[in-house]
Amino acid sequence: AIGECYKDSNFNEAFTINGGGTVGLDSVKLTAPAGQRHDGTAGSGVVNVYNSGTQSTSIIGRHNCTISFLEYHMGNNSINNRAVTVSTSAYTDIVFSQNIIHNLTGSFPIAIFFDYGNSSSDTRYCHNNLIYDIDDSDDSVKAVLMRGSYPLKVWNNTTYLIRTGRADKGAYSFACNNTTTAMEVKNCLAIMTSSTGAEAFALNSISDSDYNGSDFSTATGGTNDLTNLTTAVFEDYDGTPPEFALADDSSPIGAGVDLGTTAGVNIDITGRDRSSYSDWSMGAFQPESADVIINADPMISDSTMDGTFAQGFSITSD
Repeated sequence: AIGECYKDSNFNEAFTINGGGTVGLDSVKLTAPAGQRHDGTAGSGVVNVYNSGTQSTSIIGRHNCTISFLEYHMGNNSINNRAVTVSTSAYTDIVFSQNIIHNLTGSFPIAIFFDYGNSSSDTRYCHNNLIYDIDDSDDSVKAVLMRGSYPLKVWNNTTYLIRTGRADKGAYSFACNNTTTAMEVKNCLAIMTSSTGAEAFALNSISDSDYNGSDFSTATGGTNDLTNLTTAVFEDYDGTPPEFALADDSSPIGAGVDLGTTAGVNIDITGRDRSSYSDWSMGAFQPESADVIINADPMISDSTMDGTFAQGFSITSD
């Protein structure tokens, strides 16, 4: 089953995806079709602004389920403190990708929560998402939280402003509550800015985690991590709407690792295929490579031996 959402007006919906096995439903996908998808900025595609009292806007409660290309505008709702919950019934082929989540507060806000898995063969993926303005003055804050010790792949996500205002609380972009975690974090970019409480890029990620970018002095400790970054890596983070594509010549461009095509990780948040580029970038956005354009320039010419003129050319990079 494929459910398609359209951007003719904003949704205001809480929903659970489950069941279907009794009628032979192998998989479920909720997405926006081409022409209805966001372009990586808020308000440009399908938007769900849920403003009622349910804890989580979306619940994934079955295997073989994908949610992609949607925007969750959390509307600073003080009760609804999660955009997405992946339940204990969902641990095989779960994909949450190319989504935008922003403006989340509530009590102990968590943008995406993965509950206990089932085994070491779990296949759960969280990639190419943009998460920003997850901000609470009095509680712990997480962009992505995993419970338990079974696998979760957290790849090519961008987070900004994940912060707490309370000194005895913590703020993390990517966290697991178990020190024997199997949470792998790769190609992620987090510029969190300062919190009053403790904060860090990641908590309890596996040793294979690497190629991440952070504004702290450490990310996941990988040899290819970039650290001490600033908001200058973003194109226009304080614009209206904010733009978190990578700024020209910023260090995360081309600094990621090729993760192949597993679960569609090669498709960035704008729909661009990273496989078309020689170097993957960190974060949810894959910048286009510079194109060399050859333009005829009538002001440049050379006289030839036979008295005719050869048209000159100028070469620029776009």
